[in-house]
Amino acid sequence: MQSVTPSFNLTHAAWVIVGTAISMWVLLAYGFGWMSPGTHRTLAALEVQEALVPICAERFKGMPEEVAKYNAAQSYNRSGIVRAAVPKLGTHEVDYTLARLCTDALGDKLTTAAVTK
Repeated sequence: MQSVTPSFNLTHAAWVIVGTAISMWVLLAYGFGWMSPGTHRTLAALEVQEALVPICAERFKGMPEEVAKYNAAQSYNRSGIVRAAVPKLGTHEVDYTLARLCTDALGDKLTTAAVTK
């Protein structure tokens, strides 16, 4: 009787390594909540922007001249008006994304009652 030895080649070893790497990535990402540094930076920047939106909106509402420009402008120009009126919040520059989020928070029309404190 002839003995049968299992054949093992480099292709099998490569698939074992690939499967192990994918399994470890899934375990780290979903099991332990691990994320790459790039993903972490992106999520942190989004959190900062979400925290700055109400501050931006309140600061903009305190500028009656800018509110008049905002109300007269087309919707696609409003973020530029917000960005020009509030160029910086603390140490954070108001970029296009933050100005757009602030514009969304302000809504279509601002009344003069919202401006007066």
